[in-house]
Amino acid sequence: MSKQKIASKDLISIGLFGVLMFIVENIVSIVLSPVTLYILPLVSGVCTFFLAIIYLLLSFKVGKKWTLTLMGAILGVFYMLMGVPVMLPFCVISGLIAEATLLKGDGTQYRNFSRQALAYSVYGTLYGLGTYVIAFLFGKTYFEAVHYSSEMIGKIFYFLSSPLWMVLGIICSFVLTYLGMLFGRTILKKHFVKSGYIKEF
Repeated sequence: MSKQKIASKDLISIGLFGVLMFIVENIVSIVLSPVTLYILPLVSGVCTFFLAIIYLLLSFKVGKKWTLTLMGAILGVFYMLMGVPVMLPFCVISGLIAEATLLKGDGTQYRNFSRQALAYSVYGTLYGLGTYVIAFLFGKTYFEAVHYSSEMIGKIFYFLSSPLWMVLGIICSFVLTYLGMLFGRTILKKHFVKSGYIKEF
């Protein structure tokens, strides 16, 4: 039973991987910035596609309960430090909901690819709603305060008011995140399993 408890070394791993995910997400966001205005509902899914390999590596390295929730909390802390405190509880709640898909089992589910792929895809889908949660709670005030262009603010609220775009964004977030996990599995098996960094899965 003790093997399933989060240890100090696990917290360090989760912290380091969480920082890496935040950095990669920002890099992807910067690369996408020229087209963000036109593909806003898809941006989060593209980000979680690239983050999936990092999460997959983390989940198989730690292989314990609460890994996904703690990772979400770390990302939420970064957003809080950037002036969006509501994202901390949002990321934690998203992590808890996603991790609920992993609760049933004897512990081996935390190193089961299918279960982790589903869990992280659920998290990625919820995470993709973050911008809309901010828009719903704070209106245009927050985006004006962080100097979003009037055109970008208009697009955010346009997509928020469109059920079709909201549904499309949710579907794309799930699909792209899941595809990221499949891509991550290929990379991990080719490089990290062979090197012995993580066990076969």
